[in-house]
Amino acid sequence: MSTEIVKHEDLWDGENIRRMADLLRKMLPGGERLSDGEVLALAQAARVMKRNPLAGEIWAIAGKGVTDGYRGLIKDAKPGSYNYRYRNPKPEEVTAHEIRERDIACICELYIFEEARQCRELGIPYEPVLGIGIVREEERYQTETWDANTRRRIALPREKWQPIAPPTGRSWFWRAEIRALKDALRRGGLAYTDDEEHEIRAIAEEMGVDTTGATNATQVVRLIETHAALEESRMKQAEYIAATEQAFGQDIAQEVAKARVQQAADDLYGPDPSSPPRPPIFWQIPIEWIDRLMERANETTNGYYRHIKHVENTLLKEGFAVVDKTNVTQALQALIRHAEGKTAEGTIAEKKDATVEKVVH
Repeated sequence: MSTEIVKHEDLWDGENIRRMADLLRKMLPGGERLSDGEVLALAQAARVMKRNPLAGEIWAIAGKGVTDGYRGLIKDAKPGSYNYRYRNPKPEEVTAHEIRERDIACICELYIFEEARQCRELGIPYEPVLGIGIVREEERYQTETWDANTRRRIALPREKWQPIAPPTGRSWFWRAEIRALKDALRRGGLAYTDDEEHEIRAIAEEMGVDTTGATNATQVVRLIETHAALEESRMKQAEYIAATEQAFGQDIAQEVAKARVQQAADDLYGPDPSSPPRPPIFWQIPIEWIDRLMERANETTNGYYRHIKHVENTLLKEGFAVVDKTNVTQALQALIRHAEGKTAEGTIAEKKDATVEKVVH
């Protein structure tokens, strides 16, 4: 009976490559977003370069292809070819890199032994390659919020900043160390792929955010924030339309939804030049809408509003320069709040008068 000798390379035939590709697609974060060609290329590259994709030694990015991970570059280095250590920044480095008191910073000293040997032979002092990693204070806090009225992000005052959790199972100082090491590797002539960016892209992909146009981790974070803000805006929009339907009915709610979509487009791109200019009048809704507005307001406030001018004056006091299809439900809510406030003031005044009268008598 002959014994068949199977070489290691034979295990990596086409069928096994496809099996490995299927496994990677299931196990890698965002693997389901990789095309068949990308996941096959990753499996083949892992085989040729003897790198482990599950350990971050090699990566595949949807739409971009296969790329090195810095762990893989370190693995490929010859044993003892270099070493590195971390330290705190010196005062002159703090000044040079504009490191602030609340920033987290780390210096990586990368010692490349072959370069050190050559310097020694030439009688030249050897200096390690320095890399710096900084996590700015603003990165550790949510410093902006989405403003639904202006439809853009606005800065929060310092006292309202909300802390952001560090990477799962890690710390912000760990992130500064990784950035310092990657900076040193780059300065030392070693290419690398940003592991931090891969982690963030995986989070973005799970949220359904398209990161095709982003070229670094900061841009991916901005896309995630914008996506979250738009989702929040859409939820508020849905709640507003639901409140409009409850107050005015389905037909008016549909008109309001269309008007708010058009307003959003005008805010982004400017009004349609073919559209006629809006008339400079307070009421820019049909008369039957105004009647319904008064009716709903008085149903809730026990007939507080006596006539249309009373309603108009109240809305002007509440800051409405115009009432149109986009804000008619906000106008109704403002009328109700105003009437309830006035009613509460009147009740308190009546109680005070009764107390004074009782004391006098």
